[in-house]
Amino acid sequence: MNKVVIYYGPKRGFDELLDKDPLDSEMIKNLSALVREHDESSREYRLITPTDEGESRAPLSVESLVVYSDEYASVREHVILNFEGFLSNFVVNQLYLHNPPEILSEKIKKLYPSVVIKHFKYPRIDKDKIVEIYEEYGNNIIGQEKVRKQLLIAIYPLVRRNYKKPIVIMFYGPSGVGKTESAKYLSKVLGGDLLRKQLSMFQNNDFLTYLFGGHLYEKSFAKELLDRETNVILLDEFDKAHSVVHSAFYQFFDEGVFEDKNYSVTVGPSVIICTSNYNSLEEIRENLGDPIFSRFDACIKFADLSESDISRIVRLRIEQEYEELEDDEKDKIDRNRVYSQFIGHLANMGNARRIESLVREVISDELLTSLLNKE
Repeated sequence: MNKVVIYYGPKRGFDELLDKDPLDSEMIKNLSALVREHDESSREYRLITPTDEGESRAPLSVESLVVYSDEYASVREHVILNFEGFLSNFVVNQLYLHNPPEILSEKIKKLYPSVVIKHFKYPRIDKDKIVEIYEEYGNNIIGQEKVRKQLLIAIYPLVRRNYKKPIVIMFYGPSGVGKTESAKYLSKVLGGDLLRKQLSMFQNNDFLTYLFGGHLYEKSFAKELLDRETNVILLDEFDKAHSVVHSAFYQFFDEGVFEDKNYSVTVGPSVIICTSNYNSLEEIRENLGDPIFSRFDACIKFADLSESDISRIVRLRIEQEYEELEDDEKDKIDRNRVYSQFIGHLANMGNARRIESLVREVISDELLTSLLNKE
């Protein structure tokens, strides 16, 4: 084999690597197709061997075998566990593996000592991004000015090039006031979709398998970490998960390393954000316990929204909803009239998610009324 590459990172980074080489698209085989082709060839061979016992079958020739991370789950597990045996059926010129399981990567390294290991370079927080967050945070997250400074203080160590560990932050406070949106905004600044896991779902054995690893065809947190596009990781509703789940994150929070049965991931200088609805540090510590509480680099409280904050959010949501309407629908909506329906109720609308739903409901009601009156 002339070239063997193992690549760790998001799919878009792997695609960019393939484009740079570049490969002849007509000469590329993926693992799923190659398994099917081998199975079909094997069936044909078994049919002709009784008439020609001395004839051996020539190995199939493959110019470039490219294996994406989702393919390890799409083939029978024994193909991965006995990958060297599977490869012996072919003459492969180039092999590219995207986020392979640990057992596969170790086999490949032993078979091909000259293997090239490449990692996606996740954008880091630098001083320019610190300034950008300072200037734009309030335009994206309404009513949390105190959070802005605390967040910047917490993540500032990542500016230093020699800083290698993740920063682990607990966002706490009432629902719908900007905790999740702050994580999304931070990911947007760095580029790439946020990796968000809802830990309130981690209540049964299936989700424990997701955390600690199971069969290769099963989803896992470690694999999603390898496939992530950003170095911002959100563990939403961290307080809702069982304490057994919390223990899975000890090494991850300390060293940025997450290991399960099949994968090992090092995230390096990243931002790991946990959220909860606790109201105080004492409540967090009492309910989560010292082992996990001591691993938070910062705990940042999100305040209730003021009436002026809510008014601003309502205006913003109306504009956003309006821009998504069809042109003929826009003609039927008076945004000031929509806003007027919220006056007098602002003090009771402290949840931004609820505001979004209500705005959509009011606009839909106006459009429906217009449609029915026309009929």
